[in-house]
Amino acid sequence: MEKAISHFTLNQNSVFSLVFFFLIYSPFSLHAQQEVVEKSYHLTTGDGWYRIVKGTVFTSCKIRIHGINDNNKVTDLTFYVSAMAYDQGGNISIVNNQHYNQNHIDEIRSGTIIENNSRKYAIDVHLVNLDGDTDLKIEAENRVSLVNTPIFNPIPIPEKGLVSISGKSLGIASTRYPIYLGNKVGIGTTNLGSWKLAVNGKIKAKEIKVSTDWADFVFSDTYKLPTLEEVETHIK
Repeated sequence: MEKAISHFTLNQNSVFSLVFFFLIYSPFSLHAQQEVVEKSYHLTTGDGWYRIVKGTVFTSCKIRIHGINDNNKVTDLTFYVSAMAYDQGGNISIVNNQHYNQNHIDEIRSGTIIENNSRKYAIDVHLVNLDGDTDLKIEAENRVSLVNTPIFNPIPIPEKGLVSISGKSLGIASTRYPIYLGNKVGIGTTNLGSWKLAVNGKIKAKEIKVSTDWADFVFSDTYKLPTLEEVETHIK
């Protein structure tokens, strides 16, 4: 009986330890407890990629980017992002995307980089429509490492472990379920080219309907072909 009670106590303590660990270290509790840090930047290098976050191991946090360009173009973008330094993917979920005149941000990417033989996670934003100098303010939970100066056009994040959202609308992206939302849609690829839909893989569908302005009705079984005499008269 004593052994049974001791065994039960050990299991109970283990359960309590796991619950305590979850409550303290789960992403939900971290989001609730984390303070917000803020950094302001003055960008003069124009359109391109900017690395705004770089750190070790992993991060899961909320980031807000507020940009002003020439006092008449304003971007306000908020997103949750998780990134890892071990090529294991992550997630980007945009929860707010407002802009006046033109949006400054058309793509976000996160993933693993190698720097000085050390693996790190990085978060980049792609800025466009910058006609001049731009003031950028970034607010983020303090467990993410905001860089002191955004790195302009850094070495791209390798495709392995890359998470990306392209387009100027709300979306969710994951390397495990890769969906890229915007004016174009890419599944399994960020190289959309001029296509509205690009799929890197096979497609299975019950039905696909293609609609054009061509005169496809001439191929119908009920269509009555004109006689040769009618064709001759039409040509003349």
